[in-house]
Amino acid sequence: MSARRRPADDPAANDTERWAKDADLHERVVRDMIARDDAYRDVPAGCTLVLVPDDDPAQTEWAIRQGAEAARRGASVYLRRVVVAVLPTMPSVSDGDPIGSRRIDYEADGTVRRVTVREANGTWREVEPTAEDAAGLPPLPHAEPD
Repeated sequence: MSARRRPADDPAANDTERWAKDADLHERVVRDMIARDDAYRDVPAGCTLVLVPDDDPAQTEWAIRQGAEAARRGASVYLRRVVVAVLPTMPSVSDGDPIGSRRIDYEADGTVRRVTVREANGTWREVEPTAEDAAGLPPLPHAEPD
């Protein structure tokens, strides 16, 4: 008996890829925010920002679903359409995160939500958190009193 495969257009089939695309899109928007701070003044402080790309209908649907889920949980959600072609480009894998780099996303309470690893082809693959990941962020160093 063989396992059933999800069709490519099934939103659950590519959830890890969607998260990786979303993270890359957010990185590009942050670069754009730094370059053009006045372009994002309409984004309310403290909101859950959901980026809706203009060039990928499947990613757009996925992002809207993520925003709806956050709103159902009580978050103040702001949808922002972005024209991807005008955003700053990301560095290549050789210029940016080296292969094997770990990206750790945390929940508001500090627990690990998701860990992804950079692949040789430049994509991010979700992996199980290690004990070090689960330990959370290291504490800030404290100055010794004089």
